[in-house]
Order: sequence, then structure tokens, then C-alpha cells
Amino acid sequence: MVIKKILNKIKYLIKDGFLHIMLGSTLNKAIAFVSSIVIVRIVSKSNYGLLTYVDNLYSYVGLFTGLGMSTAIMKCCTTDTDKGSDRKYLAFSLKYGCLVQLFLSLILVVYTLLMGTAFEGANNLIYLKIMYPCAAFAVTLLQNYLRSQGENKKYSYVSVLQTLTILVCSIILAFPLNVYGVVIARYIGLALAMFLIIVFTRVILKNSEKQKFERTEISEYLKLSVSIMVADIFTTIIPLNEIYVVSEVFKDEAVTATFKVATMFPSQLLFVAGSIIIYLFPKIAQKQNFGEAFDYVKKPALLCFGLIAAITVVGLLANRLLILVIYGEPYLDALSLSNVYWLVYMINAGIRIVPVQVMAALGKAKLNAYVSVATAIVHAVVFYFAISNISLMAGALLTGVVYFVSSALLWCILIYYKKHSAEVKNENNKDNC
Repeated sequence: MVIKKILNKIKYLIKDGFLHIMLGSTLNKAIAFVSSIVIVRIVSKSNYGLLTYVDNLYSYVGLFTGLGMSTAIMKCCTTDTDKGSDRKYLAFSLKYGCLVQLFLSLILVVYTLLMGTAFEGANNLIYLKIMYPCAAFAVTLLQNYLRSQGENKKYSYVSVLQTLTILVCSIILAFPLNVYGVVIARYIGLALAMFLIIVFTRVILKNSEKQKFERTEISEYLKLSVSIMVADIFTTIIPLNEIYVVSEVFKDEAVTATFKVATMFPSQLLFVAGSIIIYLFPKIAQKQNFGEAFDYVKKPALLCFGLIAAITVVGLLANRLLILVIYGEPYLDALSLSNVYWLVYMINAGIRIVPVQVMAALGKAKLNAYVSVATAIVHAVVFYFAISNISLMAGALLTGVVYFVSSALLWCILIYYKKHSAEVKNENNKDNC
């Protein structure tokens, strides 16, 4: 009986697209990981540090994701919504989201011109990437629309093809063009992804006419998207701050590259949680209250933590060999720091990510944002103090403590809302009686 239930559940997940998301995400990360290895082997350690630095700067622009509209689209567009309504949300999001990303990219360019950069030679890479955040937002928005329509297979196909294209083009272009070839390869991958998504989206929106966007709808949509954006920014900004602070404190490309490698393997834990969230987010968003959502997400959350804990144990055992074989002996100085970051990312991916996404999906983005902002500020202060006055290792350990406290707080908030939801439901039942 138990085996039959498990088999039926697996069949349902396959039919519902979860297997495609999980396998697609795994393949996607594997290809991206191979691509990073290839780049490390082709370019010098200093050039890899330079690319890491510029990528990190533009990651701050990417955090804004068109004021959060690339995620909010999944809340406002579902399989049940009118496709004419979907059109107005997509058109509005594409137009203003791209403008926001382009504006922020220009601010970054002006800032680096006026204030300078930590490394010589970074400016040309910064100029080359100026259109990247805008293009990446457009692709992400339309990919998320596919997710909202239950098109998980097509979403996975596009993601894998995009990453595979970047890998192949990076290998071809990195030899003659160094790190500039890597950036050009990313543009090519985005162009292919955009073409495919537009084809898929046109099929979904066929025979529908765009509705007029009312002023009140715009206001509500922007409130939702900005709240989600703030929460997402301060959830993902921590690793970006770490690389930025390390670059600014040490001003050494080799140290930046070593730090990047130390976090490279552990950070892959996030893709396990991410794959599960990609599948769950649209479903959670359609739940009526925290009680339903909490009951729905309990088992996936336990599964997520179990998988991540198991992978962490394997990662710690194989860490030295992985760094030596994949990155080479020059990066063995990252080993001890990397071991600590396995545990840090286990806390982040295994405990913290799920409640963050559940709260965003259920419209509690504002409270989510408060917790995320506080977490990021506390981390920035303690991390800077630690690496400036003690060591990188101390910074990593304190990061783990910050993640743990933040995770505990978020789960307590979820449990509170679940209980409150149950009390409201009981009161309503009494009134009906």
C-alpha cells in the first residue's frame, strides 16, 4: 500500500512537471558549473577575479528585477485568469521593468566612472554588460509567465538550451576574446532563450486582446511587486555583499577568486531548494490562507532539508578532491573556508529559503521584507568587522549564525500565521452555526 502511494505520487509529479523542473534545474546547474570550470581553466586567475568582480557589481542591478515584476507576474497571472488580462500585465511589466533595469545599469556605469573600481581593467567589461540586466529581466519575466501557466516542461527546455548555448559559446569565444568572450556568449544565450519563449507565449495568448490597465490595478500590482523585490533583494544580497566587501578590503584579484571558489560548490545547494520552490511557488500562491499553505509545504520543506543535509555531508567529504581536480592546486587555499561555507549554505538553503518564498507567495511580502532587510544589515556589519579585524573564516562563521537566527524567526512567523488562520477559521465556523 505504501509503495503504491509512493508510485502514484511519483506519477503525479512527473505528469505535473516537477520531474522536468528538477532534472532541468539539475542539468542547468551542471552545465553552468562545467562552464565556470572551463572559464577558470582558460583564463588566468586574475582575469577570473576581474570577471567575478564585474559580475558581482551587475548582480546588484539584477536584484531589482524590474521592481519585482518578474516574480509578481506569477501571483497575478494563473491558468485561471483571462488571457487578455495576462497580456496587460506582461506588456506593462516588460515596458517598465526593462526601463528600470536599463536606468540602473546607467547609474552603475556613471558611478564607476566617478568613483573608480577596485581593479584596473574593469571598466570595459562594465560597458560591455550594460544591456545584460535588461535582457535578463525580459527573459526571466517571460519564463516565469510560462511557470504560472503550468508550462514547466517548456520552462525547463528553454533554461537548459540557454545554459548549454552559453557553455559552447564561452568555450569558442574565450580563447580569442578572454573574459569578453564569456560576456558575449551570455548575450547569445539570452537571445536564443528570448526567441523560444516568445514563440511559446504567443501560443498561450493566441486570440486574446489586451485589456486596459486601470489605475487602481497598477497601484496594487506595484505595491505587490515592490514588496516582493525588497524581500528578494535583502534575501540574496548577502553573498553579493560578501564578494564586494572582500574585493574592497583586500583589493587583490587572487583573494577575490579564492573566495569565489570557496563558495562555488556550497552555493550549489541553493539550486536544490530553488528547484522545489520553482515548482511550488505558483501552487502556494493559489492557496487561500496560511493554514492551507503551511500544511501543503511541510513535506516539501522536510524533503528539501533532507536532500540538502545529505548533499552537504557528501560535499564535505569530497571537497578537497573537487577543488583539486576541477580548479587546480592554485585554489587549494580555499579548502578550509569552503568547508565552513558548506554548513553556512546548508542553513540558508535547507531552512531559510522555504519560509521566505511561502510568505512572498501568500502576499506577506512586506513583513518578509522587514526580516530580510534586518538580516542583510546585521550580516553586512558583522561580516565587514570580522574580515577587517579577524579573518575570512570568522566572517563565514558569523554568516552562518546570522542565517540561523533569521531562519528561526521566519519559521516562528509562519507558525504564528498558521495558528491565527486556524483561529479565524474556527470563529467563522461558530458564526455559521
